[in-house]
Amino acid sequence: MISFFVNFRRKIIFSRKEKIHFLNQLSFLLEGGVSIFESLEIIEHQVSGKIKKEIISDLKKDVSNGLKFSDSLGKNLFFDEFSINLIKSGETGGFLKQNINYLVNQLKRRQEIMKGFYGAMFYPLFIALAATALVATLIFYIFPKILPIILSLNINLPLSTRIIINTAEFLIAYGLVLFLSVLVLIFIFVVSFKKLTSFRFVVHKFLFKFRLWGSVYKDFVLSDFCRTLGMLLESGLPIDRALAVVEKTNGNLFLKKNIVELRKSVAKGFPIHLFLEQNKSTFPEQMSQMIAVGERAGSLSHSLVHLSQFYESEFSEKLKIYSRIIEPVLMITAGLAVGLVAVSIISPIYEITQNLQSH
Repeated sequence: MISFFVNFRRKIIFSRKEKIHFLNQLSFLLEGGVSIFESLEIIEHQVSGKIKKEIISDLKKDVSNGLKFSDSLGKNLFFDEFSINLIKSGETGGFLKQNINYLVNQLKRRQEIMKGFYGAMFYPLFIALAATALVATLIFYIFPKILPIILSLNINLPLSTRIIINTAEFLIAYGLVLFLSVLVLIFIFVVSFKKLTSFRFVVHKFLFKFRLWGSVYKDFVLSDFCRTLGMLLESGLPIDRALAVVEKTNGNLFLKKNIVELRKSVAKGFPIHLFLEQNKSTFPEQMSQMIAVGERAGSLSHSLVHLSQFYESEFSEKLKIYSRIIEPVLMITAGLAVGLVAVSIISPIYEITQNLQSH
């Protein structure tokens, strides 16, 4: 149990940004003719934090004892399997510096994609939360203060006001139960997602296939698949080993199942594009055509990198379009919700005023 927590801490101690910085430093020192051991020694003096220094020190000791740098990275839970295999193939092929630069570009690109995603989703989420807070304030704070006065005058209340009153009464009576029920459902979903592989597979397949936002998610997943496979092939890994690494590092279980089938097909001697053509519902036709061209020309890795760039571009563009659509829809919805509550409050007051003037 203790070793589990130690390994877990080691695994998460370096953020993606810190890993990029570490690799940039290492690449710069290696290009300057500094050995791996000396490079690690220099980096050890520059990092801050006890655990980080300990990890770099362990890497340095392993290298000094003759262990490969890639094996030491795997042993110290520093990088994922994709990164380790990329570095390992660079060590084996004699182009470690080049592969480290590949890895830096990969990590930077993933970071940029996630920044773009969070940036696109931040404003719509902010609008939704602000509108919800405003409506809740009107219903639960302002409305209850004037409601006794309105009811005491025995006037015919507008439909919108009656809806708000009934909604408020329901939420006051059952709001806590409703809130706890939602929390329980979220908890069940999260636990099922983490613990049940079959449930996680269904969710991943739904995300991959669902047309409304599925195309955005699909572009992201396919971009990652093409980039990872292309970089591994470019680094010198044979196709079977490259696919095995992609299978282990891919996060979508639905696509992973397809990669398993693809590996079996390739092991039998069939080209990649043939399997993709037979699974057009998962892999777009353009993808199979580009890969077919790459296989015939002997430039499969180049075709895959080109495809990854294309799907990255598609992902970014669709994300921008969806965020532009979501923003006005949320603004209109928030405006209607606030307007309905405001009208529900003002209408009875206006009617009371009219009654007083008539008397």
